[in-house]
Parts: sequence; structure tokens; C-alpha cells
Amino acid sequence: MTFASLLVPIDYGPHADRALRVAAHIAAQADLPVELITVTDPRLDPEDDQAEMLRRAEELRPVPCTVSIVREDDVGAALTRALVDRPDALPVIGTAAARTLAEMLDPGVWPAALHATGRPALVVGPKVVEGVVRLDRLVVAVTASTQPRCLAQAACTWADTFDATVSVVDVVGEGGLAKGEAQYTLREVSLALRRNDLPAAISVVHADDLADALRDLSRRSPAILAITTGHWTGTDRVHRSLARDVVRSANVPILLVPTNGRLSVEPGTGPARGASRPSGSPR
Repeated sequence: MTFASLLVPIDYGPHADRALRVAAHIAAQADLPVELITVTDPRLDPEDDQAEMLRRAEELRPVPCTVSIVREDDVGAALTRALVDRPDALPVIGTAAARTLAEMLDPGVWPAALHATGRPALVVGPKVVEGVVRLDRLVVAVTASTQPRCLAQAACTWADTFDATVSVVDVVGEGGLAKGEAQYTLREVSLALRRNDLPAAISVVHADDLADALRDLSRRSPAILAITTGHWTGTDRVHRSLARDVVRSANVPILLVPTNGRLSVEPGTGPARGASRPSGSPR
């Protein structure tokens, strides 16, 4: 399975525009089309939205780009429906990754949409440096909240789309592989990757502060970092979210995988890596 396009939600703010620039960079490298989508108040003038969206689409040339304008009061429901209707699209989402209290007061709509659909998304935080994004390397970070099959499926889809090499980093905490739970989770991630013909080297990070360890990983390498999240995309926003902390300060986009992810292809049942793709399919 591969991503066939990029889907960028637009709210006319700086975070969405930053995600748009990152999406343009990815699309140009991977020969993928981009779709911009905005959800607008049905009472507003549709011509204004059309002009704004077309202006942004023009900035992406020569990348193929289409625009979709959904006129609906319920932004969250519209975005969720858009994700369901585009199962092969990779959402590219800009965010401030606000701290817990701010997010509780204004939770936004995209985390709920990811929770409802279980879709992985490339999340672009406020510190992302656009020019250092590398698609051909993916670092899979295993934490205590990791669901191995969901994380491995997202990693395999990324690898198949962008011809990326994948490595696995144990950041479960101080002691790393010495912990029984960590050993089980790492083994399951490794097995799920191998079922998709994607062996990955494993390294260990010993750290008490997992957010600091993951931020250091993002600073040392321009590789995309893949992590799972439950609190950020879940219904309980009271708890601190490790993924949100990392996105807030990471200088690379983060491949965010909800822990309630629904696999479209069970590991091991899809085509083997390296199998031929239909003519015209993106790499």
C-alpha cells in the first residue's frame, strides 16, 4: 500500500501555510498530487474562499494541486468525512501543538478527526525547518504507548511510498531493553515490519525524559520521526501528551499514528516490498 496523494487542511492561518510549504516540498520529490481542503461557513461568500484557495494552489506550481471547499457548520465532521473519503491520502497538518491547558480550551478539529478515523498524519509543528525534510529515512520511535501493528503499518506505507529505509529506536525509558514490556513491544514492532519484508535495525536510547530524547533525535537527523499517540488524538485531553510535546519543538515533521489506528491492510497480507506497481502509481 502507498500514499497516492497529500491532503492539506487549510484554515488561512500561518500553521496551515507552513504545512502547505512542506507538502509542496514532499510532492515535488515524490511526484504526488496535492489537494487543499477548507471547511467554511455556508453563510460566507464562496467566491472569497475560492480566491484564497486558488492563490495558495498557485504557489505550488508546477506540483499538481486541486482545491476543495466544503460549506458546512461542523468543521470536525467535514474533515473526518474527507479523511474517510480519501483513504489513500496522507494528511499533512500544520499545528502550534499548544500546551495541555491551551489545547483543552481550544482543542481544534484535526486531532478528533484522526481519532475518529485512526489515520496516520504528517504533523508540521511550529519549529519545522522546511529544507531539511528527508523522505528516504524514517525513524520509528517505540514508547510505552506504542501499538506495534498500527505503527508498523504506517511505517511500511511510508517506506513503500518514498522508498525509505526504516530504523527502530527504543525510547521506552531508563533501562530500555532490560524491561520486559519494552522487549515485548520492540519484538512485536520488529515482527510486524518483517512480515512486510521491511527489516529494521534497532537502537536503544536511555533517558528519563522521553520528550527530550525524541526532540534530540529530531535535531540530530532530518529523518522523519514516527510515533504513536493516544492522549492528543483521544477524547481525554487532561493528561500530558508526549507526542504534542515533541511536535511543539521538533525541527522535522512527525508521522503521528493514533493508537486507535484501523489498519487498511493487515501486516503480511499486502504486496511484498519491491513488487511491481500499476503504471502511473507514485513511488
